[in-house]
Amino acid sequence: MKKISYITTCKNRLSHLQQTLPTLVEQPHHEIIVVDYNCPEHTGDWVEQHLPSVKVLRVTDDSGWCCPRARNQGASIATGDYLCFVDADIVVQPGWADWWQDNLHALFHYRAAPINGERVKDTWGTVMVPTFFFRAIRGYDEAFSGWGGEDGDLYERLQNAGCPERQYPGQLVTALAHEDSERLTYSPVSSMECQHTINASYRKAKRVLLALQWPHPHLDLETRNLLYAEATKRVLSWADENNTEPFELSLQFAMETTLPSGLAVKQNCMLSLKSEGTENAVG
Repeated sequence: MKKISYITTCKNRLSHLQQTLPTLVEQPHHEIIVVDYNCPEHTGDWVEQHLPSVKVLRVTDDSGWCCPRARNQGASIATGDYLCFVDADIVVQPGWADWWQDNLHALFHYRAAPINGERVKDTWGTVMVPTFFFRAIRGYDEAFSGWGGEDGDLYERLQNAGCPERQYPGQLVTALAHEDSERLTYSPVSSMECQHTINASYRKAKRVLLALQWPHPHLDLETRNLLYAEATKRVLSWADENNTEPFELSLQFAMETTLPSGLAVKQNCMLSLKSEGTENAVG
């Protein structure tokens, strides 16, 4: 029997969790982990009092919010063969557990299928991943801050690692409605467009750096944090000027590349990426 670990993270979303978590508790052959990310509403206390079968992990060393770190922390204590990341505003529908028992395969990651030809953005981050592949690629990239970006990055890296996407019926998950302002509560960026642009720029730059490190591509978190901070600074400066001209993301750094012979080569690099305007930057 396939064992699934459901991982839900929560900060200031207790009202959502109170509605959605009971639907997960009803699922068979599972464990549920709720990550209380220094939640001022004391999410962990409520869960322990009302749903004692749920594991609670408290993260207390960060007053802000880092979604990829919260998810990675939850995954670190999971014991399931598969990890299912379900946000606090996601409701699983009847038939959910039955579909997985009939269709789940260890070589794929699964995302909600489009409905009427389009992905539902509110269920974008609900994903089922084989635990082996998730850990092999070191989980979510914790350089992402603010809102979004870490999901698409994870899916791309899973694909590159030989774990391609499959789809589950999109109707099996729905989301509680809430405003974009709630999504940006802990983000230093107040514009969804700017946040998308930052995330897209960072991902493009990261691809370039990883390509330079072939055949052993890896960027440590310090380098990724530096790159993300530079992308944020450049995009916000560009947006503050109400600029419609292209912006340039540039970064000087030192990196070490291991050649096929095993020889380690240190090099100083300049990364420079220029957008072709707003549409290209966001995309």
